[in-house]
Amino acid sequence: MKTSESKKPLIEYPTVYTFKVMGLQKDGFREYVRRLFKRLMGTEVSPDSISEQPSSRGKYLSVSVSVYLLSEDQRRAIYAQLYKEKRVLSDHTHPGPLSPWLAGLPVTAQDALKRLLRIVRLGKNARVLELGCADGEVSFLIARDFGCLVVAADEEDQATPSLSEKLKAHGLSNRVEFRKIDRSKMPFAEGSFDLIVLCRSLLFPLPRAAAVLRPLLAAQGRLVIGHRTRVGRPLDAETGRGVPAPQQLLHLLATEGFEPEGLETFGEDAGISCALLIGRRREPSEPPSTLRR
Repeated sequence: MKTSESKKPLIEYPTVYTFKVMGLQKDGFREYVRRLFKRLMGTEVSPDSISEQPSSRGKYLSVSVSVYLLSEDQRRAIYAQLYKEKRVLSDHTHPGPLSPWLAGLPVTAQDALKRLLRIVRLGKNARVLELGCADGEVSFLIARDFGCLVVAADEEDQATPSLSEKLKAHGLSNRVEFRKIDRSKMPFAEGSFDLIVLCRSLLFPLPRAAAVLRPLLAAQGRLVIGHRTRVGRPLDAETGRGVPAPQQLLHLLATEGFEPEGLETFGEDAGISCALLIGRRREPSEPPSTLRR
């Protein structure tokens, strides 16, 4: 029987929280983000609380902003506004990855993630990598609800004191290890993990994620990734433009060396929904996925 404690927010307020905002590295994107947060917070944002990380090819810029939050409602309201901003690449106008957390749907996303993970029946002490862990909410959930050993990795150090205390209170300090990484140099050996989760802060689009992360999975290992989807309005087959339908996402996963096992969609806005999908690593000796035939 679950206790009320298991449903409490993982973040205790007031707290300093770091938002990560990604956009094209042009037209003063960092300054745009600074002004945006000044408007959202109603006060000036200190330059010391802002940092940036360009993509490996310099096309995109990830801007991290640390601000003082008073409540979970305030945090979700800021994420909801970021979702509406046209220059933020996780806005619905961009056809790439979409984090349900950035779209302001953390509770719905966590429930969907748990349903997907129950499909694979993770064993206790299964080795899990969460990439783009942000504040560690998902890593905590996987360690607590599934008994896994989790490496929570991000390009920034997001392990807040409140989360560390939460891990300690639940006896999970030895089950979640925080690692700061460089996405261009993944510091993990091949076959290290039974599950890789990329849905909290999306560091790679789906095809790139499959290419980079598949070797890190053990045999029968699973990948969970977030994406945006448009129900009932598929991707244009000739131009490749638009937002892929759920079936197209599953097919894309199949073409990248995975056997699709499940997909959940939620949070429709102007015809665009969040999606979480899961696939099993396929081996060269296996017959082609049924979605590719």
